[in-house]
Amino acid sequence: MQNASFARNASVYVAHWSNKWADLLQVNRTFLTEKGAWALRDWIRRAVAANTPYDEFAKTVLTASGSTFENPAASYMRVLREPDLAMENSTQLFLGVRFNCNKCHDHPFERWTQNQYYDLAAYFVQVGRKPGLVPGDEVIYDAQGGEVSHPRTGEPVAPHFPYEHADVAPDGLPRREQFAYWATSKENPYF
Repeated sequence: MQNASFARNASVYVAHWSNKWADLLQVNRTFLTEKGAWALRDWIRRAVAANTPYDEFAKTVLTASGSTFENPAASYMRVLREPDLAMENSTQLFLGVRFNCNKCHDHPFERWTQNQYYDLAAYFVQVGRKPGLVPGDEVIYDAQGGEVSHPRTGEPVAPHFPYEHADVAPDGLPRREQFAYWATSKENPYF
């Protein structure tokens, strides 16, 4: 009797958190196609059922590359196509920080500046996308070029974190991996 109750509760837990993460990651067939939406939903369900640690889950979502049908976590970057939107969503989702008011001006009630907005968006500008081999699929990859320009100066902005912590990413990582490493670090007080 106790095992049946545990299994039922575990099933409810997995269903609840799978639905929650599907909403947060914007699983939507309009953006991902029917096949892509089901693939990402199933991937989320497996991750929740396997009790994947949160830092591992977040890193995978932020850095996934390849076919969105074969590696459904890459669909996160299929939905969030602009660097500013990817950054805004990622900071709110994984850090609990709203980095959108400071897009146009320094935040009046928080410590975040407009410069920090564009410094952080620069981590998401080098996401490449190309059609996959199967109709409706898309391949996500780390591109070699691309910069974010600051709207006030028109100058390219180098990626830079809005605050530092002791856990620094190894040199040479693609920008999304640098962001994921920084964001999910045990040293990051917001994660």
